[in-house]
Amino acid sequence: MATIRIQTVVTIVDDLGNAGQPFVFEKTISALTNVEERNFAIAADQTRIIWDPVTDAGETMTTFKFLLLAADGNLDVEFTANEANANEVLDVKRVVKGLPLMLGSDVTYFGASGATQGFGGTLDVIDKFRVDEPASVARILKVIMGT
Repeated sequence: MATIRIQTVVTIVDDLGNAGQPFVFEKTISALTNVEERNFAIAADQTRIIWDPVTDAGETMTTFKFLLLAADGNLDVEFTANEANANEVLDVKRVVKGLPLMLGSDVTYFGASGATQGFGGTLDVIDKFRVDEPASVARILKVIMGT
């Protein structure tokens, strides 16, 4: 079993350099049966599948309780829910240098209709993600997953 501990400190600094009271957020994710750390080279202008247990039989994790994506520059990550289904849903977020994107579960929705119905679909899981390098510069992506 493994545990991941996360501590995030956010401090707001005004134009004069005065720092306010820091906000501290802490989370411990326990009883993880597997934790993997991987680094991926993402070529300039490349789109690359990073995790796809639906079609990659060699993938050791088929779900996750924790996901961290960190890059040395901007990368766009596309999350897929209900892969290969007519109601498949894609959601894209940007990962920026110095600010990791973290998820505390793979739970998401699919099958919602209309621009304001994001929560009206069926509860499901993220079952694939891939990244795209948008700025013609090779990048390194660090992925930490725990299940």
